[in-house]
Amino acid sequence: MNAPPRYAPYAGGEAGFRIGLQPLDPADWIEPDDAAAAQFANKARLMRERPGDVVAALPESAAAADEALARLAAYLPARFPDLYRRRGDAMEVRAAGWTVDLADPALPAIARAGLLVQEDLCLMQGDGAGGWRLTAASLCAPSAWRLADKLGQAMPGIHAPVPLYGETLSGRVDRIFTHLRDGAPVWRLNWSVMSDPALFQPGGHDRSAERLAGLTRASAGTRLVLRVERQTLTRLPESGAILFTIKTHIDPLAAIAGRPDLIEGLARAVREMPRDMAAYKALDPIRGPLTGWLDDQRAHQDARLPPS
Repeated sequence: MNAPPRYAPYAGGEAGFRIGLQPLDPADWIEPDDAAAAQFANKARLMRERPGDVVAALPESAAAADEALARLAAYLPARFPDLYRRRGDAMEVRAAGWTVDLADPALPAIARAGLLVQEDLCLMQGDGAGGWRLTAASLCAPSAWRLADKLGQAMPGIHAPVPLYGETLSGRVDRIFTHLRDGAPVWRLNWSVMSDPALFQPGGHDRSAERLAGLTRASAGTRLVLRVERQTLTRLPESGAILFTIKTHIDPLAAIAGRPDLIEGLARAVREMPRDMAAYKALDPIRGPLTGWLDDQRAHQDARLPPS
């Protein structure tokens, strides 16, 4: 029996892109969980094999990255004393099984920060004209984007593939970033249905014939996964930068079996999704097996209801 997903932003049936920011208790900034071993192992492998693909920092990010590292290094052992122990510049990360040298000159500060947490970290800095640029990141679980393609870009460039972002959301998002206050972080959720459970997916949704071979409505529950990102925005007061964190949750589609509210919400979101958003989420190649599985779950639930 699969545990139900921790987050289900599709439950309400919303089909388009929503900003959906909510206030975040600063104590809940970082979210350790049972996926720690796998997520830290993913970071270790990528840092060893593909460091240039997962860590990048522009020169102007140095002070802000140092501030982000210092803030995490103070927060983590205070908030999670069973998971973190600090001795001088040495931070023991028990869930990862390693100790991070917080002062290691061989690694950019954003890389050291990334080794402390399961989350990916993106540093956003104002461009002086009301916009915000990505200036540094530790990114080991991208979903259909490459760090090298986005580094140095402003928000419209980063979100160019998102339907109508430039026309309807760009100015609003920039204003949210500009007016975000220290001590008042916010968070949101983003979701996709994926055919590949891997954390590191920089090249886009894998909808190749090889990946989808044998995918049917009967097998969709175990072959497809729900990928949800918990994203937070935190102001760094000294530099004025914003630290954007991304925590990835991956559950088999079958995790929502037996949950009529989640089944119905996801079915409505898939059914009513605008064509451009469905293309962005690459839904069409998996739509048949996905909706078939959802229909079967709804029918199974209906069959269990007592007669009226």
